[in-house]
Amino acid sequence: RDALDTCLKALEGYRSPADARRALIEAARESEVLVPEDRLPDGKLH
Repeated sequence: RDALDTCLKALEGYRSPADARRALIEAARESEVLVPEDRLPDGKLH
């Protein structure tokens, strides 16, 4: 829910795209759906 709110605020110009990205990554980690960085082709999240 926090990630959704942050993304909506970013779209409205009240939060930065970087804030939205961080919120989405945090939500993905909490729900265990984020692929670990060491399993990505270049080793980092974009």
